[in-house]
Amino acid sequence: MKGNTSRCPVYNNGDVNSRNLIHLKLSFDEAFDNTSYYGNEAINWDANLRKQRKSRTFATLDGLELKWNRNFDGTYVANYYGNIMFRNFGVYAQNTSLANVRFGGYNYGVYTIYEPVGKKFLKRYMPGANTGDLYKCG
Repeated sequence: MKGNTSRCPVYNNGDVNSRNLIHLKLSFDEAFDNTSYYGNEAINWDANLRKQRKSRTFATLDGLELKWNRNFDGTYVANYYGNIMFRNFGVYAQNTSLANVRFGGYNYGVYTIYEPVGKKFLKRYMPGANTGDLYKCG
């Protein structure tokens, strides 16, 4: 789950049939090695494979951020086109797309998918910059 002030439980009052809309963050460097979560299916990584896992990407990204339509934009495209407009005007803005999110047999509806702002984002837009700070709300 992702969010500062918007974070809430997935299940509304513990009812699996009543779900809250939540923001999600997918990380492609997950190890699946925590036995408290994965039990006997936990993966035991040796040191070399662990380094490879840390640099694992999908479509050049090390993760994705999925945000539900919190602004209740009936068109679902305001953020999507806003980021395109920013990039056209030379402002560093995340690449975005739209997706209908389903998992666990439940349809969560239309989400906006964002490129995470991090090291890969900075290298793409500022390839010559070797120093500087990236500030995020945490």
